[in-house]
Amino acid sequence: MLLSLNGVNRPCRVPDSPGYTVDQVHDLTKIDKWFLFKLANIVDTRSKLKAIGNLTAVPQDLLKLAKQQGFSDIQIAQLVNRCGTGDADKAMACLGALTKAFSSFLACMDLYSDELTVRAHRKGLGITPFAKQIDTLAAEFPAATNYLYTTYNASEHDVPFSQDEGGVMVLGSGVYRIGSSVEFDWGAVSCIRRCGFEHQHMHRMTALP
Repeated sequence: MLLSLNGVNRPCRVPDSPGYTVDQVHDLTKIDKWFLFKLANIVDTRSKLKAIGNLTAVPQDLLKLAKQQGFSDIQIAQLVNRCGTGDADKAMACLGALTKAFSSFLACMDLYSDELTVRAHRKGLGITPFAKQIDTLAAEFPAATNYLYTTYNASEHDVPFSQDEGGVMVLGSGVYRIGSSVEFDWGAVSCIRRCGFEHQHMHRMTALP
């Protein structure tokens, strides 16, 4: 049984084990049931999206839940495509599988969704992430440090945003580990200064590693 074999890929094999209960997977893997129940919720959402097979037929609550559970737009697109497609090239392969009726192929293409289609659809439904502030003071004092992250598990922003003010975003690359925040922050600030922005832009700067 592959699940009983330890390894870095074992958590990835758990969702692909249909028919197993949480207790059975726990007996085989010894993974804490708390994590297994979380995985089971994700698998359940994946199954529901795949069964619907059409982006426009996905209920708003289910689409929001998928985003809250961490599904990317491209993953949602792959799940709701009835032809099992993940990109345009695979979509064209539906033609060979639907040789009996060209109309069926056209229907397949009408139902085809990609990453941008899902993004536009969920934004039209108002499903967008919120910017939340990291509590750097362990709730002992109000945190004013502008360390932000985005999440769908929220109902409002922690900081105000203005379309008129604009802002600056610095995109980094590479591994971001504990202890490297000072170097990254300094690198981002230095980048902003070198680009010619003034200090008043600093409080609106977003740095993403």
